Amino acid sequence: AGEVLPEFEQVVTSPISAVLRQVYFNTGTSVKAGDRILELDKTTTSIELEKQRDELELRRNGIVKTRLELDKSFFDIQIQDSIKACRIASLKADLENAKRLYKAGGGTRESIEQAETSLRIAELEKRQLENDIRSRQAVMRTSIRESEISASIQEKALSEFERKMQQAEIVADRAGVLTFVN
Repeated sequence: AGEVLPEFEQVVTSPISAVLRQVYFNTGTSVKAGDRILELDKTTTSIELEKQRDELELRRNGIVKTRLELDKSFFDIQIQDSIKACRIASLKADLENAKRLYKAGGGTRESIEQAETSLRIAELEKRQLENDIRSRQAVMRTSIRESEISASIQEKALSEFERKMQQAEIVADRAGVLTFVN
């Protein structure tokens, strides 16, 4: 007399909600490793998986789009900075001309002051533009990094979803006897 206990006991459950399509083995049947026990209808879950893949692709495209937009914006502001540098060089030349004319007696002190003021304003605008360039670079890096992190999170969620889909294949891990099918 005695009690027979199994060497291994395993409960296999589906990680997804699905409709049962077919049961391949009934209770008491011997199964070999790799035998399919149940077939689930995973149509709804497959559609959700494709939707998540598409969303990930949209995020990746969004990263590329953000990079292109930020690169264009950065290029535009660099051009503005170059234009401002040329304008400053021109204003410096105007100031020198105004000083020469004043020394020669052909100009006024007022024209020199006006040239100096214009030069100071242009130099301040250039400093402001250079600060804007640094700020935009930081925003660019942060924005791209944020998009990459978001895509990475989506990628991990997609990977987890794909893993669940693979686990939804209800197959025997090892040879044994099927004791219960629910």
